[in-house]
Amino acid sequence: MNPTVPRVLAIVPQTVRRIVLLVLALLSYPSAANAQIEWRVSVKIFLDESGARPCLLEPDDCNYDDCCYDTDEEIRDMFEGPGSPLAILNERGITIGEIEILELHPDALPPVPAELPIGHYCREGADDDDGPCDPLADDPCWDSRVCVERPVDYYCDDAGHNLGPCDPADADPCPGGGTCVAESYHWYHVWFKAYGVHSVVRHYAKHDHRFEYDSNAINFYLFPAKAGGRCACNPWVGPDPEAVITLGHGKNRTVPMHELGHFMGLCHTQGCEDVECHIEPPGEDHMADTLPDRDCWDRDEIADHSFDVGYDQATSSQQEQVDDVWFNIMSYHWKEPPRLTSDQLDRMMDVSGTTWFPITERCTFFVDGTPDVPPILTGHINCSRDGPRPTLDGNRFPDTRLDGSSANPLSAVASALNEAGDGDIVMIRGGYYHEQLTIDQPVFLRASKGDAVIGMTRP
Repeated sequence: MNPTVPRVLAIVPQTVRRIVLLVLALLSYPSAANAQIEWRVSVKIFLDESGARPCLLEPDDCNYDDCCYDTDEEIRDMFEGPGSPLAILNERGITIGEIEILELHPDALPPVPAELPIGHYCREGADDDDGPCDPLADDPCWDSRVCVERPVDYYCDDAGHNLGPCDPADADPCPGGGTCVAESYHWYHVWFKAYGVHSVVRHYAKHDHRFEYDSNAINFYLFPAKAGGRCACNPWVGPDPEAVITLGHGKNRTVPMHELGHFMGLCHTQGCEDVECHIEPPGEDHMADTLPDRDCWDRDEIADHSFDVGYDQATSSQQEQVDDVWFNIMSYHWKEPPRLTSDQLDRMMDVSGTTWFPITERCTFFVDGTPDVPPILTGHINCSRDGPRPTLDGNRFPDTRLDGSSANPLSAVASALNEAGDGDIVMIRGGYYHEQLTIDQPVFLRASKGDAVIGMTRP
């Protein structure tokens, strides 16, 4: 047994006679085999004009042909194969379940506009690029963003492969091969970024009903554009039947998990609001176990901000906290191997059972016998099995105040069992729980933040 994995242990008192299930040892190792909650996924793929699927990896990361997910098996491997960042979720009993994969062939598409060169683009923050715009239009960006001009970028193009930047003024701008050409937005990028993902999806759903939103799944739309990922969703304000994740080519396998983190309620480690690096203080991601972070910081700067020492001078415990941010899948550092913290995983479990209950049909109830902050019961349970949960005022993340949530855990295992339904998870935080239990329904007991011992007091 891996000693680093928290366990639930039960001590059976001789006086207890009716015990359906009281002894449970978790886990040998977190893996898909012991996952209890499945997230259904629907992948809609927009093919390019040649009928090829988008590529999701940088050409420098592997042989270019191998980077393109040409088969359904490769798509599934992205979500659940060996080395997939999504394996992090197995620690909380979550795996990717049914994966629906659909294609839209170019023959089914309406006529498309030509590619547009980059000249002006919509900008809100210093680093935002929300697609091209027409500076002569009355309202070129449709909102408060501004339409600004930037220098044209050039890159070496080799039969459609981007070999890196170049300067057309150089005598030999592409010594490694290819032709130095101006960067341009593919029409998919124009439509998705400039006109909004929802407008595009609705437009194509008229031509092929298979591309409509699946309200019982996490919707991924893959399109052949020079763009990364984006989560068009807001889990903090309640379920959105049109919430989607869009992925373009040119990014690595951590991007789907990064966007899925947003879908399940996580902000960037550098904060929920976009702020300029080196100008404003670090933002707030509302996670107690992540250090303040900026997307342009290195490990020394992360350590210095929190501990007043560089990374190499920090203690091993402090270095581990820095690494929790440096390797975090919700950061912009993009380091391997990716990780999530315990509080981030807890947050995803909260959102999974409330905002996105139709996707999972399972809930998680947290138990903490000695919480740092005593719970204040609201009378509203952290589960949407019986309908949408109410919005509680005064909190950016309203569902975290629901009874049995990670931020407002129940104090007794028995209380969680009374609320749990078939197949739900009772997540017990480390400690001793002097309780006598009768479990007469199929639920899963799991431990987090240390071993949990049921049936005895602390020695």
